[in-house]
Amino acid sequence: MIVTTDNGYELSDFSVDIFEEGEYIKVRVECFADDRIHVPFHLYNQGVIDKAVESDSKFFYAVLARMVTETLNGILTSEITPPDKCECQDHYWFKTHPDDRQEYCRTKSGRIYPKTHTIKCPNNPANRRKKNG
Repeated sequence: MIVTTDNGYELSDFSVDIFEEGEYIKVRVECFADDRIHVPFHLYNQGVIDKAVESDSKFFYAVLARMVTETLNGILTSEITPPDKCECQDHYWFKTHPDDRQEYCRTKSGRIYPKTHTIKCPNNPANRRKKNG
């Protein structure tokens, strides 16, 4: 499913994550945004439900459905702007880090674009997982 926003972004690949965190249930809606001008990116919105509503299952599902709808509508009605580029996307980065390299992705329509971070960028989430694991 692709949804086009008022400012020209095509939103696709929607996902909903529901997870417990302490005394709350978090709902996160994420999608892929592409305006065919800037580098495509993921954006998300999230909401929180008090875990106490779990005691009544019908009420819980009603609240959960409303939260998913609110977070999705939050994405669809927001003013979408591309995120600021990481320092690793600057040409100067490759002069000071000659052993680093850029990876690329392909959209479903076939457009090729650079990933948000290079392989050895300290802000790359994959590198943070390796250090913590």
